[in-house]
Amino acid sequence: MTAMESRIPTPAVEVNSTAGSEKDLPSPSGNLALSYVGPTSARPMNNMSTRLLSILLLSLLPALRLMAQATPPEVKLVGLICGLSQNRVALRRVTLHDGEKDVLLAEGERVEDLEVIRIAPGLGTVDLTLGSKRLQLSFRRPGEWPSRGLMLEDAPLATVLSLYGPFAHRTLLCSGKIPDAVFTLRTAAATDAEAARAIEKALAEKEISSVPDGDKFLLVLTKSEARTVKPRSSQIRSADNAGDAVLFPPGALRLIRSDVGLVLDLYAGIAGGKRDRNASLRLAVQPVDLVSQTPLTKEESLYALEMLLKLRGLKIENAADGMKLVPMGIPPPASSAER
Repeated sequence: MTAMESRIPTPAVEVNSTAGSEKDLPSPSGNLALSYVGPTSARPMNNMSTRLLSILLLSLLPALRLMAQATPPEVKLVGLICGLSQNRVALRRVTLHDGEKDVLLAEGERVEDLEVIRIAPGLGTVDLTLGSKRLQLSFRRPGEWPSRGLMLEDAPLATVLSLYGPFAHRTLLCSGKIPDAVFTLRTAAATDAEAARAIEKALAEKEISSVPDGDKFLLVLTKSEARTVKPRSSQIRSADNAGDAVLFPPGALRLIRSDVGLVLDLYAGIAGGKRDRNASLRLAVQPVDLVSQTPLTKEESLYALEMLLKLRGLKIENAADGMKLVPMGIPPPASSAER
């Protein structure tokens, strides 16, 4: 999954180098440096050969510089959200260096050199600027555009999930086993709840299950996980009924494609413990995404992180040297008294 970017006013917790050889082409600075490369027994080139090679390489420099420049980014319209909390547009941006990046913006909002100027729900178009260029994007497939609702066209899973949490008013806890998918959907929706139900149905059609977890969380799982994973956040005292202090307001806890080591660091910091720096973290698991849509207490925040790790087959073990991650199903080492 790619991570979705959106402009959130609250403070947030967010948690290629290739060796060259002597026969490399000219450096980016344009300085030409030629070295003889080859077996020591080979006869070096004479002065004429060296000059000819230098002229050839110098003639190629303009083309090489053009190839080294980034390819102009491609921007695709993958979603329009009309008449709900506000009109927004979901875009997928593709660049040579950054790969695919998903953004969700309202009119007047900007990310880097990309700014949304106007959203026209009735026409299914959006006007934007990309650097110095003015562009108008529209959906590639013709159809009717609801004046109030949700429209997606080949939208990636990350985009759909970034909409699902705010519409459901719940913090999503997503499995690392969810299959990647794209979504095309046009549905009228007068409320956030109707939009959330439309997304839930679209996910179900892709074999992705939504399981409510207490009042604040929503588990997004594979069908097989939905039969075995047991939600238990309802057992946690909520700030609403226990007077506990809110640790993270909505939108303040953000993990975007985060390594599980960072999740463990965050967990240890919230719990007031420390991480075992000697424990190996070479674990082949999916990265973690988390954006809090609800106010979370300390206990609720710890639960969310524990569940996200559990959905990746990991658990946190407390040891003498600190907290460490271990695969689930492996019992903790026996103490000296038990041996």
